[in-house]
Amino acid sequence: QPLPLLVCCRCYLPQAQDLARFNEIWEAWLPTGCAPVRACIHAALTNPLMRVEIQAMAARRHSAH
Repeated sequence: QPLPLLVCCRCYLPQAQDLARFNEIWEAWLPTGCAPVRACIHAALTNPLMRVEIQAMAARRHSAH
């Protein structure tokens, strides 16, 4: 089954120095040309053990059936 269309993401990083590595992982995870609109925000997270939190919005592709 095809992946949903990822429309936009807000990425929260508590450690600003993690951004470069996060970008590497992000680019490797997404197929070429499929990156959504994205905002990276430096902010404390509720759980101090977490290194990233991602809020995403996706849409289902319309089926011709």
